[in-house]
Amino acid sequence: MEPSLVDSADPDDPARALARAQRLLACFQQAVGHELPNLLVALQGTARVLEQDAGDRLDAETRSGLLRLGDLAARIHQFVVALAEVGRTCRRVEPLAEVSLEDVCREAAAEVSWLCPRPAVRYDMLQPMPTLTLPPGAARRVFLELFLHAARRAAPEGSLRVEIVARPMPDGTEVQIRDDGPPLRPLDERQTFDPFTGPPDQAPLFGLFLTRQLVEAWGGTLRLETEAGTGCRILTVPSAGINTQKR
Repeated sequence: MEPSLVDSADPDDPARALARAQRLLACFQQAVGHELPNLLVALQGTARVLEQDAGDRLDAETRSGLLRLGDLAARIHQFVVALAEVGRTCRRVEPLAEVSLEDVCREAAAEVSWLCPRPAVRYDMLQPMPTLTLPPGAARRVFLELFLHAARRAAPEGSLRVEIVARPMPDGTEVQIRDDGPPLRPLDERQTFDPFTGPPDQAPLFGLFLTRQLVEAWGGTLRLETEAGTGCRILTVPSAGINTQKR
């Protein structure tokens, strides 16, 4: 019989601790991925129906409050959906494969151009890109989120240049993604990757948080630095994930 969540036998046993964590995570995923979104959609629908059916009988303050309730439910729904996607992505088991870094960057750049047509972004790979052994889906998601982070920092009607450089290191490879956008705010490591440190009226952005989880899952590191007032995202891939073939 599977041990219960409150089973106190051998509390320090790693297998039991892992089993408990997996059950709790599955419960969390069920709630965030299914139950909460369904309830929030119902709440938004109810608010809209009330506003449409009884709006002309409500005073201005009550009607404004009802509209605000619908807007808040929509924002919470977006937050829950994003959080559920983080959980699904981090739990996904994906086999390793040879990945062309050049192809991954080009695919991510094309998707960012579709998602964020403004600003106009130019992507330059400054040297031949290596082939890496990584989870392909996770690699694509990592570069998509890093390119999105760069694109979102520029003015909508402006332009942005993003440089991608891959450098061999003693214990693997280092990939730098630099942009010439406005200076980054001097945030510490916790704030930089914490999705809840943004403005209170803005939905949390999980992009960099999710990216760091994926990079660390393959044994790499991710940090954000400022170079001469520009943004620079630096990630590493351990030597076990490197293939010496060049493109």
